[in-house]
Amino acid sequence: MKKKIKSKKTKHSNLKSQILRHSFKPAPLNTSLFVSSIIGIIVSAFYIWRITIPWAAAFIAVFTVIFIASLISMTKGEMRE
Repeated sequence: MKKKIKSKKTKHSNLKSQILRHSFKPAPLNTSLFVSSIIGIIVSAFYIWRITIPWAAAFIAVFTVIFIASLISMTKGEMRE
């Protein structure tokens, strides 16, 4: 008796193919988020750095990620009406 071997198509492989079919669409972000990230980087670099370096580095990292997300949103995001 020979058993038939079924192909291993799981939900994971179907999800992966669906994700690959869709392109990346960033959400439009407010300009206030962009401005606050710049102000946060400046304050963290000049004021908080004098008080405690580890916290300043953490704040700079977070505000840099927000800044990059804002740049991506400005260049590739959909226009609002």
